[in-house]
Amino acid sequence: MGKSIQMLDLLRRMAPAWMDDGLCADHPDPELWFPVSKASDAAADARAVCVSCPVIGACGIYAVAHGIGYGVWAGHRMDVQRENKRLRARYDPNYRPPAPPKPDARGVCARCGQESLQRNLSGDPPRCRGCARGHTPIGIVHAHMQTLIDAQWTLRAIADAAGLDRSTVRNIWHTKTGHVTPANADAIRAVGPTQAAAS
Repeated sequence: MGKSIQMLDLLRRMAPAWMDDGLCADHPDPELWFPVSKASDAAADARAVCVSCPVIGACGIYAVAHGIGYGVWAGHRMDVQRENKRLRARYDPNYRPPAPPKPDARGVCARCGQESLQRNLSGDPPRCRGCARGHTPIGIVHAHMQTLIDAQWTLRAIADAAGLDRSTVRNIWHTKTGHVTPANADAIRAVGPTQAAAS
């Protein structure tokens, strides 16, 4: 005898009288109400029987009241969380659905346009981590560097005029997103396009 058939026999012996009126009580294949597979259609035949069952309400109330977590009850698979919740919502008068998630307070940084990864619950415009630390958006530095390059400046000349390491200036130029420390940004932005470009 299969485990599910033994479970059904045990339930029948302990069962309230309404269970005798259930369409599953005398069904030739009681295994339908205890699907082994997790596939969504594994309980389809049992559900089809439950839909027209005269005691579907009592079945659902019983499953909720006894915290049953296996089998198909009132057309719902109890081992599938979504269906278990649906059954509880329908038959449990004390069931309160979980509160919907709070809207994500993240957004686009008002200063640099990058996605803000910090939660903003204060109502202030959202700021990304770099802007919150006081760093300069790289786009602002790039715009100034582009002006210098258009005026025939080389990256080497910009680094020398700003008093920065050449590799630092090269890395800033080749980085497409992010932020620049205030000291480096201020040094580069202090270089004017009208200054003589050092080669």
